[in-house]
Amino acid sequence: MTWSGDQSNALALALKKLQSGDRLEQEIRDLLATENFSEDVQNEVISSLQNWSLLNDSRTAGNRTEILQRRGYGKLKILEDLERRGAPPDVLASVDSLCEPDVEVETARKALSGKNRSKIQAARFLASRGFEQEVIEQVIENLESYSE
Repeated sequence: MTWSGDQSNALALALKKLQSGDRLEQEIRDLLATENFSEDVQNEVISSLQNWSLLNDSRTAGNRTEILQRRGYGKLKILEDLERRGAPPDVLASVDSLCEPDVEVETARKALSGKNRSKIQAARFLASRGFEQEVIEQVIENLESYSE
């Protein structure tokens, strides 16, 4: 494939952005639009990156989910983050299924470990971290056993 000057410049910009980590298609599209590349050029670049396996929304969302879970965030905050970044509905649905209840409870428990908080403070903290009510209730119910 022969690339025009615009296509080459757009590709270079997208590759530079991808050097710092996985990105969602919409993030690359937004970047290219900000730099006033035409929709045709954007589509060519996106298509090439996907064909080369450099751009994959499902992989990016899965990786982002794992990172946020390790940092102590719950499903609601993860979905909010991915939606803000432009994840499509099908990817959001697959992430929703990745956040299994047992994993959520363990993530919430770890987020509280080493912190001396009342049940009310712990519940507010977990809610601010994006945990669902059922998870918060389960963790708060057993709060004393986690603080050991």
